[in-house]
Amino acid sequence: MADLNRVFLTGNLGRDVEVRTTAGGMSVGSFSLASNRKWTSKDGEQREEVTWVDVTVFNSLADNCARYIGKGSKVLVDGYLKLESWDDRQSGEKRQRIKVVAESVTFLDGPQGRGDQDQGRPAARASSPAPREASPKRGNGKWGGGQPAPQGATRGRAQPEPEDEDQDIPF
Repeated sequence: MADLNRVFLTGNLGRDVEVRTTAGGMSVGSFSLASNRKWTSKDGEQREEVTWVDVTVFNSLADNCARYIGKGSKVLVDGYLKLESWDDRQSGEKRQRIKVVAESVTFLDGPQGRGDQDQGRPAARASSPAPREASPKRGNGKWGGGQPAPQGATRGRAQPEPEDEDQDIPF
């Protein structure tokens, strides 16, 4: 059987997206995602646990995330796990962490942009693309297999609202 490294997470951003540009001109963005898990314990008590996950996005997805979402925004992240290793500068010890590299980010708060944090810009409107078709690589999971995204969802590849309101609408 082939290996599978695929992650789907929903949650809220714990901080604004930070974007830097590499020497080669590639945009690299990062943010932390708080994903909540709720359950009922054996004694009937409602419990909740928050898991913080570091997420990395690249290229235009990084730019769009920085432009349209910020701290508190609700998103769906579709990506894969990656292990990072480095030597700690102070102690010289080997360090490791697992992060998610996002291949797509769906903005679940709708088209309002970054809300209160983005008062100087017009609200962004992103069109929801056609549902993904099932493929051997994606399988028939809840968000793949031709299932539509949740109502109000928008994709990370957002486009700004058209300037000309008088354009002909093709429907």
